[in-house]
Amino acid sequence: MRKIVLLLGLFIGLLSVTESSAQIKYGVKGGLNLSSVGFDEDVYSINNRAGFFVGPTVLMATPIKEIELDASLLFDQRGVETETSDLQGGRPYKTTTTQRQIAIPFNLRYNLSPESNTRLYVFAGPQLGLNVGKKESELDNGDIVFDTFSFSMNVGIGMRLSQHIQISANYNFVCGKNAGIWINRQLDSGRQVNKSRFNAWQFSVGYYF
Repeated sequence: MRKIVLLLGLFIGLLSVTESSAQIKYGVKGGLNLSSVGFDEDVYSINNRAGFFVGPTVLMATPIKEIELDASLLFDQRGVETETSDLQGGRPYKTTTTQRQIAIPFNLRYNLSPESNTRLYVFAGPQLGLNVGKKESELDNGDIVFDTFSFSMNVGIGMRLSQHIQISANYNFVCGKNAGIWINRQLDSGRQVNKSRFNAWQFSVGYYF
């Protein structure tokens, strides 16, 4: 809970830095995560699964009319199904792993059509993540272990359809790696055998009040 409060304070702090000099619109956004996760396929077969994200968002104008800033505080869920080549009872062993995090993306937008009511824009920026789900998820012969914090980047394109509604698509990719597979984690002989990133393609709809 303390870490969630810390991230909430950071989000509010980011807004206060620009609020005195920028026009701000408040809203909500939500959408679909299509996971892009890879492990060593000599060990596991991967079937990436759909997830979702939702939360409040803000849009901040800048003195340069082509450039805007947006920030959000999102509950983000993404997952993956792993399947081992080892057979148990004559069937492959499958496990579904879900990552849940509080995510704060902070993006810089460049409007390609600033004079139009329908604005096409491109955007990019950093994202902070705090894992709030299970830290470990069991596999048939090990555990997937998530890092508590992650740092990632977003790159995407979007369109404001009106003063209130926008749509966007982006790729969120972790800088470094934020998940690992461990064998015999609870024993002295435990070892990490694989590391991966829980990346995602994201498609969203936002509404500004």
